[in-house]
Amino acid sequence: VVTLSAPSNTFLYSLTTRVGAIFDAGSMEELATRPIGTGPYTFGEWNRGTSISLQRNGDYWGEEPFFDQVVLSYFTDATALNNAMLTDGIDVVGTVQAPEALSEFEGGDYQIIEGTTNGEVVLSFNNETGPFTDLKVRQAARHAIDHQALLDTCWDGRGSLIGSMVPPTDPWYEDRTGDYPYDVEKAKSLLAEAGAEGAQVRLRIPTLPYAAACAPVVETFLEEAGFDVTIDDLEFPAAWVEDVFTNADYEMSIVAHVEPRDLGNVFGNPDYYIRYGTPELRALLEEADTGSEEVQVEKMKEAATLISQDAASDFLFLLPNLIVADPDITGLPQNAITESFDLANLARG
Repeated sequence: VVTLSAPSNTFLYSLTTRVGAIFDAGSMEELATRPIGTGPYTFGEWNRGTSISLQRNGDYWGEEPFFDQVVLSYFTDATALNNAMLTDGIDVVGTVQAPEALSEFEGGDYQIIEGTTNGEVVLSFNNETGPFTDLKVRQAARHAIDHQALLDTCWDGRGSLIGSMVPPTDPWYEDRTGDYPYDVEKAKSLLAEAGAEGAQVRLRIPTLPYAAACAPVVETFLEEAGFDVTIDDLEFPAAWVEDVFTNADYEMSIVAHVEPRDLGNVFGNPDYYIRYGTPELRALLEEADTGSEEVQVEKMKEAATLISQDAASDFLFLLPNLIVADPDITGLPQNAITESFDLANLARG
């Protein structure tokens, strides 16, 4: 029995994630190496760093799974992953690492599935120190970027523009792409008003495909508006997590926040690396958490509006979900908006 001191919508939602998973008390000692569950497939074998095999669950409460076995293979190199698909070593690429790789699979021999995710690619501002403590500088940066041109250039136009920390699959989504339309002259004017022409900015990015592709585009747009930008590549996760995420030693970064419903975690905590978490925002988040469903939607919309209008960061685009599969594979999930990869309907033919 869980007794709460106050109602919490966040708590209820969390129970639908791995936080709410139920385990047999007697299985806890083996949970890390031999997990149990009630899904369509059960744990088979774990080859560390290589693969996990799953076996059909004969006692599954739902429709009988199609396959006797499903093997989840792990690749550290995108080229090796693509080659495995091209040589029939695997049947599905569950997450295409970069959209340019899709060209290898076009022409009809494979199916390409495109959906959406929770992965907001955020141009993070450090709101605690440096030039982005000034609202006008933050607003200038947002006006300086042509987001559609950026998406077309660095991610082949795949994904979607959102303008906020809320993906379209959330109940409180509103299209905020018009809050800061591309206007380089407006950006220059705001920088001048702030006395920040030539503001020096370290764009410290993780060594991840989307960040590496987008950083030069962001640099070009910002420098045209009057910023002085230096790109600093940090090994991910080690160096980026230590320097940016932990120590907030940066002015600007690019990272995808892929957790579902993470607006409050990212912007509601003043100690989080973005260093925002204003009292006004925290009050809205508390009202959303403790209110009715209708109040939650209303207050979360207000929270997203506040973050956007205050230019606490910029929102480049929402990552697409890109899957490549053999043409006869069916039942793959189009969207990736939860923590799971649903195998219940996976079949061939």
